[in-house]
Amino acid sequence: MATVVVPVGGGGLIAGVTAGLAAAGSAAQVWGVEPAGAPKLQRSLAAGHPVTLERTASIADGLITLSVGALPLAVLQAHGDRVRGVALVDDDSIREAVHYLWQKHRLKVEPSGAATTAAVRSGAIARRAPPCWW
Repeated sequence: MATVVVPVGGGGLIAGVTAGLAAAGSAAQVWGVEPAGAPKLQRSLAAGHPVTLERTASIADGLITLSVGALPLAVLQAHGDRVRGVALVDDDSIREAVHYLWQKHRLKVEPSGAATTAAVRSGAIARRAPPCWW
């Protein structure tokens, strides 16, 4: 089964990818990835409603919103069987992923763009099927 790994800021991208996969009839599973210093989706899914964090911190500044939107969270809850979980990655793993992507693939990415790679490379998400990065 395919796995799609999606970075999470406000939740719109992961909600759209999840809904799109469902609409396309794909059986792919979805993992969200957040910086460890900004676990707003992980906490919101556990609480069953949007949770606002008091503060966030990470080098992945594009992913450190204080909360996810109510609409994206509702979409994810509606597709709960497809969403496998939310992996948290620390800044060291993100730095390593940025370095890896440059050294091995000559890709210049900012930390938010490397979060999904960090999740796979660090083992936060087990590789069972080749991931698709969106």
